[in-house]
Amino acid sequence: MPKSQLKTVLFLADLAEKEAAKSFSKAQADVVQAETDLEQVKGYRYEYEQDHFKSSASGLDSSRLQISRQFMVQLDKLIEHQSKMLSANYQLVDQRRDTWLKNRANRKGLESIILKRTKDTEIRNMKADQRLLDDLLSNRLTTILPLEQPKMNRHGPSDCRTRQLCPY
Repeated sequence: MPKSQLKTVLFLADLAEKEAAKSFSKAQADVVQAETDLEQVKGYRYEYEQDHFKSSASGLDSSRLQISRQFMVQLDKLIEHQSKMLSANYQLVDQRRDTWLKNRANRKGLESIILKRTKDTEIRNMKADQRLLDDLLSNRLTTILPLEQPKMNRHGPSDCRTRQLCPY
């Protein structure tokens, strides 16, 4: 995949990670709110129950007692419902955290691929530059210091030591 396409994919992965982070943060805030709501309902039920016992000790008629018990049953149902909602919010936080972590790992993986490709390209370029410099230096040295040419005689390159009859 070309580097430009990888950068586009990285941009999209970055957006996905940011959205997942926002979603995770919102889910955490929802958990805090659900915990607060549940604690408020539990506190209200406890206060209502305390008031109910104080009132019943001073004497309540049966219809008020029945209404008070029905109301506490409704509060208990609300507490049960809020507890289920809180459990669902905890699960949602876990799911959103997992999604965010996967998106983050994906983005980091893409960044490392791009970084590796960039380094590989730099190394290839440096090697090509070094080869070019080596070639230029080699060519320059051959023009400045020509190789010593062998002495010539009528037999070819000078090698009179092996030819005993050669006067040169």
